[in-house]
Amino acid sequence: MLPQVPLVLECVVCQKPFWRNGAEVVAEVRAWSDVALPLGCRDAPYLIEPGEEGYLGALERLIAEHPDEERLLRLHAWWKGNDHHRSPSTKHQLAGESTSARRESNMEALMRQIEPGTPDSTLMRAELLRELGRFDDALQLLEAALPAGLDLARKRIRALCEARDRVVRPLG
Repeated sequence: MLPQVPLVLECVVCQKPFWRNGAEVVAEVRAWSDVALPLGCRDAPYLIEPGEEGYLGALERLIAEHPDEERLLRLHAWWKGNDHHRSPSTKHQLAGESTSARRESNMEALMRQIEPGTPDSTLMRAELLRELGRFDDALQLLEAALPAGLDLARKRIRALCEARDRVVRPLG
């Protein structure tokens, strides 16, 4: 139930992303603590988790030392791009909504990096294909044998593909 600490952070001043694990620790302050900030930290800029554009920029700026890092950046960019569909003001968008070329390129690259063969990867790849408007390819993937616990998600993705709906929708 606790929020995850982002793998990549962005400085609000210079807007440059960096790997959290590669950052130099200058001080530690426990959350909800009465302890005053150390002198060197009082004027430090805030750090935020990047949005979709920030993650896409991180792909260009950060050198992924391992393929898993690039896949994680791409996955987080996709998720962040989906976030705006979850707000009440965007719930009733048209199914024909277009996506940016940069977003689509990221989704295509992410799909190539997801190892096929597991039930989770099959559903993720089908959802990526659906959001890309490749409905027939997504439907073909959904023909694979999947555990019964994933039937609801499979049915929802299938129905959205049949409706030719590319917009991010709840699967449950």
